[in-house]
Amino acid sequence: MQVHDKPCCTPLGTRIAAATVAIVAAVAALGAPAALACPATTSSGGMLASSFEYAPQLPALAPAPASAAVPAPAPAATTEPRIPPYVVALNADPRRISVGISVGSTNLLCDDLHRIYGGRLEIDPGKACLVALAGGAILLVDQDLYDQISSGPRDPWRDRLGDVITGLGSGEATLGISGLVALGDPETGYLAANAIIYSGLSCAVLKAALGRARPELGEGPYAFSGPCIRDGYNSMPSGHTAAAFALATVLARQYPRYRVFFYAGATLVAISRVYEYTHWPSDTLIGAAVGIWSANQVMGRSRLFEITW
Repeated sequence: MQVHDKPCCTPLGTRIAAATVAIVAAVAALGAPAALACPATTSSGGMLASSFEYAPQLPALAPAPASAAVPAPAPAATTEPRIPPYVVALNADPRRISVGISVGSTNLLCDDLHRIYGGRLEIDPGKACLVALAGGAILLVDQDLYDQISSGPRDPWRDRLGDVITGLGSGEATLGISGLVALGDPETGYLAANAIIYSGLSCAVLKAALGRARPELGEGPYAFSGPCIRDGYNSMPSGHTAAAFALATVLARQYPRYRVFFYAGATLVAISRVYEYTHWPSDTLIGAAVGIWSANQVMGRSRLFEITW
């Protein structure tokens, strides 16, 4: 662990302005406005519902005459039809239609996972360039921002709080949160878990490709060893930040009313990674980019909860 006591050579206002501009550019480049914006209102209050009820206003049906003959039941089919992922059934009230999941095919989940993880990567070159520019802008003031956040007198209470917040961005914690969400909302839990796993795989590839030294090694913010797998040379991107933003993006899309709180929590995880001496600020920026991109990839590919008629 290395603490830099030298004064920052760049004024604080300049550092904050540069960081703000870089973060705004990165969020705009990643398509986060689409994730932050409220989607069209649906019957489930803004969420992509796995079940819903549709109640059209139909005129009252006249009762059938008592003498009307009851039609004979249709003969049973000789072959069992393929059960679709969603079935439409009429309730006792003919004006209400219910749509729900059927569990007739075990291949649906495998097909959906193959669609998520086996699909072609979709990267917009323009957005990727904007993210790279934003990361470069943060990289120029990485040392100053790192010193501003992590140096100075340490308060035991803040240290404990930082440990708790940074722990919430771990893979175990984010997947656990996804599991809790799945108890009440299986669709959101499923999408969140896959977004977290997708971001973890993406971060693993980038960490090995870049080989950036962590701050604790004392090699400075510009130490990139290239492709390698060595302990301490896996700083960029921040996996905790990526998992936190992947989870936040899915929750923000499914529950847009609380999107500010989801992204605020993910941002606190990113700051805690710098406070804990484990990442440079630019690592967290790229991690947030990977998390948002991973969530958008998963939500764009998954069809398991798509309603079919």
